[in-house]
Amino acid sequence: MNPTRHTEPSTRRRPARVYRRVVDTVCRGRRVRWADRLLITGFLAAISTPVLAMLLGLDAGTNLHENRQRVRPPSWPRNLRTLSAFPRRFESFFNDSFGFRETLIQWLSRAEVEGLGVSSSPQVIIGREGWLFFAGLGAREYLRATEPFRPEHLERWSRMFQERHDWLASRGIRYLVVIVPNKATIYPEYLPASANRVGHRSRFDEILEHLNLHTDVQILDMRASFLREKTKEQLYYRTDTHWNGRGAYLGSVEIVRALSAWFPAMKPRPRSDYESVSIPHPGFDLAGILGLSDRLVDTADELVDRAAPVVQRLPLECRMPRGSTELQRPFAIEHEAPGLPRGVLFHDSFNVALAQFLPEHFRRLACVWKYTLDREVIEREHPDVVIQELVERSLMWNLPEFRDDDKPNLTQVWLGPDRRDQSSRSR
Repeated sequence: MNPTRHTEPSTRRRPARVYRRVVDTVCRGRRVRWADRLLITGFLAAISTPVLAMLLGLDAGTNLHENRQRVRPPSWPRNLRTLSAFPRRFESFFNDSFGFRETLIQWLSRAEVEGLGVSSSPQVIIGREGWLFFAGLGAREYLRATEPFRPEHLERWSRMFQERHDWLASRGIRYLVVIVPNKATIYPEYLPASANRVGHRSRFDEILEHLNLHTDVQILDMRASFLREKTKEQLYYRTDTHWNGRGAYLGSVEIVRALSAWFPAMKPRPRSDYESVSIPHPGFDLAGILGLSDRLVDTADELVDRAAPVVQRLPLECRMPRGSTELQRPFAIEHEAPGLPRGVLFHDSFNVALAQFLPEHFRRLACVWKYTLDREVIEREHPDVVIQELVERSLMWNLPEFRDDDKPNLTQVWLGPDRRDQSSRSR
């Protein structure tokens, strides 16, 4: 028997096996082509959806409070110079405005904050027991005291305050500098271990000592009063960088007490004149920066005047820095109190709550939201006193020049460790 006759059927491909192999190859090719089409379709949808959402406003319902101005769309190029800069400017605008950006940031924030317990923004520190702290514009370095005043900057700040004091004194006007304590200064026990204090003295300690020793400037330090009163009630919001109504009332009491040395008719109103109200509220500005205002809820602790005095809020003409918002619009408050002084208050965002309590202690108080000393406003208002209110962390910034020429482009800039001026580099 020929052995090849027995092995031939096993090595030869039968027609049915060949047919099945051809069919499998064709079907697998069709599946591969459909997978490629699905991949291409998904890719095109992924890159086009943000553009369509931006054009159609599909993400308009989500609003992040990022504590900054959004990038504006660039204008169409008119020459070669603007044409070369157009792609970069458009990219910055698109990165800040593409569709579902806010929604994606919220999802990422929830994963990081709620899932991992870490902050999703370099501007916010996640503290203990639901407390949030502001970390932008040098606030983190301030609370850790890692950037003390350099001698030239300390002298610069002191000279600025002294020049303002002298200009006002030559017109018979008193000058009071009020530095509002940082939230982290009053509630350091809620800071995480990563925000531990390194230096022994803060910039407030340094400038307070320097002003008291070398200038005639009157500066109000409210820290001891706030540290004492915080054991009785909460003075700052957990999810906001600002004081609440109770803290603003305490601040007004301290300011009035300081001013009463010059104007004896000024007397703080007793706390019994106000009713304390606590209302559940969505998270405030720091929760908004994280995009989690609806998740990190807070309580609005306010004081309601039992017998609100009759006051009149009036618009105030004043040149404001470019980009000022409606909330920053200057105003004046008047009421019938002939024995009280007239005043001008240059302030920051802490006056939003302070304005509920302080103006009633003046016959007229003009409130201007900026750190420059607007001489036009002062000469028009003829005040008895000028108050300069600024938050403690602003001592990390390079304030506008002491000439106080009030140019619209003057803004506050943090002089951090990577932004030294030329004189500092040469030292």
